[in-house]
Amino acid sequence: MSDMQEPSIDGKQYFITFIDDFSRYCWVYFTLRKDAKTIHNIYTKWRADAENKVGERVSYLQTDVGGEYQKQMAEILKSSGVTHLTSPPYSHELNGLAERQNRTFKDTARTLLCQAHLPSSFWTKAVEAAYQI
Repeated sequence: MSDMQEPSIDGKQYFITFIDDFSRYCWVYFTLRKDAKTIHNIYTKWRADAENKVGERVSYLQTDVGGEYQKQMAEILKSSGVTHLTSPPYSHELNGLAERQNRTFKDTARTLLCQAHLPSSFWTKAVEAAYQI
């Protein structure tokens, strides 16, 4: 989960990425909050889409140790048979694939906004464009 400095024109503050470790296919979702309930709703939507596209069940989910993935999400993952892998606190380099993807989206979005002379509040549109590239 990554955040931008200010809310977007559509009121979003954060974006979350899900990356298939095998194919490197990436999904991007935007959200106003990063609480457990919001993350659960996004996860449910992503899981249905991912399993439909791939034709396989989700087996593992690797995350950082953010509070939004603790308790409620951990219980949901366990009950659905998904193994939850976490990287140690303050070790972003061990979650390198997701960290690099989020950085690429942010850098590309900032570049697109600068080149288009748009205010930073259009960041969701720029991240969507970066996602399509």
